[in-house]
Amino acid sequence: MTPRQRFARIILLLLLILSAAACSDSPEVRKQKALGRGEGYLKERKLNEAIIELQNALQVDKGFVPALHALGRAYAGKYWFLDAVRELGRAQKLAPDSVPIAADFGRALVEIGAWDEAEDKAKKIIEPEPGNVLRQYIRA
Repeated sequence: MTPRQRFARIILLLLLILSAAACSDSPEVRKQKALGRGEGYLKERKLNEAIIELQNALQVDKGFVPALHALGRAYAGKYWFLDAVRELGRAQKLAPDSVPIAADFGRALVEIGAWDEAEDKAKKIIEPEPGNVLRQYIRA
């Protein structure tokens, strides 16, 4: 074997090791990266891309509340309120004390005409934050 062939094999081995290391992100890291990309796309109003990234995060962890909440907001941004209600409802079950989730969930419920459920969400918002503007919107 020539020195050039040995050098090529060493380089190939190093590349394989580096690629294996790059692919070995833990599930926690993968879902956080997908959430970060999804939130970034939401801010840029690139809703389709946001939905894909947030679904990627949820493939790693189906109960990842920040991704469920963001996905519900992305669906609401596309006026897909039934999908938004589904995802925000899942997030609300996993984080029942979250006022931001309750507010977004209530707003989506208003959009689909689920008045009684929206009223329940408005009551849930008033308890921790009596002056919350979203509560007044949902109740109205």
